[in-house]
Amino acid sequence: MDESRFSIKSIWTWLGTFFPNRDSLSAAQISRMAKVDRPGLNAIDMINFGFVQPVLRNAYTLAENCSLLSDIAQTLTQETFRAGMDILPRFAVKCEQCGYEMKEKKTRCDSCGSIAVRQARPAELLMLKRADGYSWIDKCNENGQTLLELCTQSDLHINTSDNAYIVAIKDYLFYKIGDENIPPGKMPGDVSDSFVREFICLDPRFVEKVFDKGGKPGGHNRICLKHRDTLLDIKQERCPQCGLRTHDVVARYYAATDSMAYFIEDEIIHLTKFYPHPLYGTPPAFKLRMNVFAYLYIEARIKNYYEKGRPPGIIAITTDNPQAVDENIRKINDQMVKDPNVLPWMPVSTGQSKVGKAVEYVQFMQDPSDQMMQVKNEIRRAICSFFNVSPLFMSDVSGASGFNNQGHQITILNRAIEKGQEVWNDKALMWMMRQLRIVDWKFWLNRSEQANEKDDAELQILKDQHAMNLQSMGFDIWVYEGQYKHNERPEHPPGMDAYAGRNLPIPEKNMSKRSGQAKKEYDAKKDAMSNDVRG
Repeated sequence: MDESRFSIKSIWTWLGTFFPNRDSLSAAQISRMAKVDRPGLNAIDMINFGFVQPVLRNAYTLAENCSLLSDIAQTLTQETFRAGMDILPRFAVKCEQCGYEMKEKKTRCDSCGSIAVRQARPAELLMLKRADGYSWIDKCNENGQTLLELCTQSDLHINTSDNAYIVAIKDYLFYKIGDENIPPGKMPGDVSDSFVREFICLDPRFVEKVFDKGGKPGGHNRICLKHRDTLLDIKQERCPQCGLRTHDVVARYYAATDSMAYFIEDEIIHLTKFYPHPLYGTPPAFKLRMNVFAYLYIEARIKNYYEKGRPPGIIAITTDNPQAVDENIRKINDQMVKDPNVLPWMPVSTGQSKVGKAVEYVQFMQDPSDQMMQVKNEIRRAICSFFNVSPLFMSDVSGASGFNNQGHQITILNRAIEKGQEVWNDKALMWMMRQLRIVDWKFWLNRSEQANEKDDAELQILKDQHAMNLQSMGFDIWVYEGQYKHNERPEHPPGMDAYAGRNLPIPEKNMSKRSGQAKKEYDAKKDAMSNDVRG
């Protein structure tokens, strides 16, 4: 194959000769094209607002009443953003001809071979400055929230209901009749430019996504960006009041003033973590509802015991005159209302009854015992393990003794934090950067690694020593994306035996003295390899 072909033409261009995209097809080819539709939503997904919103409200009710769920959500969120946020370049160098992004600094594009490569433009960072002089990191909305505070608020929604929404409030500019240099495909009334004014987090309990029967966003109504309160039919592509192009509604928000806010696709992003789904996420508490209910019942039992100072029960009085006892009880209650510190007394007549005690307290339940506490701790550990939150980080140090046990718990939590940071690094923060029209840089959450730096340094030393050992054995060593790489077969460095590095049947140092036949086969194989090398 001619290699010079790839040094001039991009691989994607070369593949395009075999697999043309839709834009390169002619009208006749498009007319003969067979279009495959989506299979459509199932019966459960078709239930939209009437089912999802009550479910989300119940999830928040459980989180508000169960202290364990709220503690887990707080721990996951705090560890996700504990190390802070940086602004990093999205690539080391980028080809200006084909747009290929490389993670290592190179002078030639790996895709098309062009030498027109560049680094991330520092001038784009000026876009992080707001019109009021603040940075988007220090102030992302009119409420004065920082970017980390907004992300923290949204992450709490994710850890509670597995749903979070961030909205970009924008100002729009439009093409008008008489404008010069209107791009092809654009018309007067289309959006010419937009500017983000603020980012806001919405409560998932009051957000409804709009989708058609195939699950595609929108497909029901349209709005004009100037007259957003007026809901238009899906077929009205122009606003009847101003003539601007209308846009498909993909989400609506129910406000407290009985008003409705509509959003288009470029204005809102939906985030999920535990159970990703094209429509809605599933609250993790519902997967643990039996454990959560049991935990709540145990906590309520303990609360009632310490609140009333006794377990549930009744007072049984042995008497032949119940009316007199009722009268004395009313007098005692009146005395207790007037003076809670009064010492009540009640005369008891033995009468003709000689059976049992005069006054007896009959318990309906036993006092909270050690067995109940063990059951509560077991349920607690089961719920924490579902979220990969170790008991060590829930202030439970009963089973955290030993370095290996602590290290294992730290590793488990790091996996949960890494999963949570992927939602922000790979999706939400990238979306915010695109809204600010910054393409060469990215917001990036620093790794929230609980292990100390000494362990990382020791691991790096072991990797370096391993690479040096491979190099001394004749392997070619190089670094790719921060990791050591080597070839499959070693080369023979000067001074090494001719049969060194070959696959011998049995290593000589592991040869047993009693395996005489194997020793002979080993020597024969070794002599044959030496003679083969010598010619």
